[in-house]
Amino acid sequence: MSEEKDSDLTKPEKGGVGPFTLERQGRVISIKSSVQQSRSDIVERMHDSHPKIKKDIDDEIAILLKLMESYDPTDFLISVSWNNCFCDPETYTESQHEGLEAYAEYALSLALTKSIDKERPHALEENLEVFSKTIISIFDKIALFFITERSEKSGDNELHKFRYSSIMSSLYLRGDSTEIHHLDLVRDLFEQQHNGFLLQSFGYDISQIISCVDEILKQINENVNKQKEFFSEVADLHKSYNEYSDRPENKSKIDETLAEEFFSIVENKERKDQLQSRKTDLSENVFEIIPNEKLPLDLLIE
Repeated sequence: MSEEKDSDLTKPEKGGVGPFTLERQGRVISIKSSVQQSRSDIVERMHDSHPKIKKDIDDEIAILLKLMESYDPTDFLISVSWNNCFCDPETYTESQHEGLEAYAEYALSLALTKSIDKERPHALEENLEVFSKTIISIFDKIALFFITERSEKSGDNELHKFRYSSIMSSLYLRGDSTEIHHLDLVRDLFEQQHNGFLLQSFGYDISQIISCVDEILKQINENVNKQKEFFSEVADLHKSYNEYSDRPENKSKIDETLAEEFFSIVENKERKDQLQSRKTDLSENVFEIIPNEKLPLDLLIE
């Protein structure tokens, strides 16, 4: 019985939209068409349907915003998150879970467009159901919107396919947040309740610790960039030497003579001298960290 259940879970889900069949297996979306019409007929139908799909999407977004204006938006966020962000790991693997975190993220982005300036009544069960179904419908129509987009543009067909697959991957697969979001999360998480512990245990609060981490990253980046610039200029100087040695009048000269003549040119000698003086400034280990006023030694030791 368990094997039968697992088999059902891994079956592709299919749904027809116009002349196309959208198939989802886990989080992978694929599109197939069994239409026997000529290419021109299909393109014409796609072209005609494109603006209507856009209007349908806008109308459904308006429905979601109206619901959030009329009822407590937290109710919708809780409902969508519970259905899409959580599952029993004993029953489902991540790829088998039917929910999509993208739905919850989209609901949150809508909620953040509205200020909570007054108390609102709690949403009813039917309101939550409409909200959830409308989000799913919007995502399905967005997929169709970008399929029909091809009918309004000329150019490389492979490029359009790549554009579509990239958009769909970004739309349905939950992405990572940015570094600044991570820092804000850590700061807010520790600042209110744990700064006392950090000060007592390490002598620094969370903002000071984050500042130290920034200084560590800054020093490493500067070390890497210095070496990158140095070796780039070495490569440029070597290229100039090779071009000089390839001149017809220099073909028969030995290396010692070539080098002597090449560096007798003022510009080349100055470039060589600058590189030699900068070589001593390069850190042998790009990950070497030097304590300073922004990066106390005692914090590094801890």
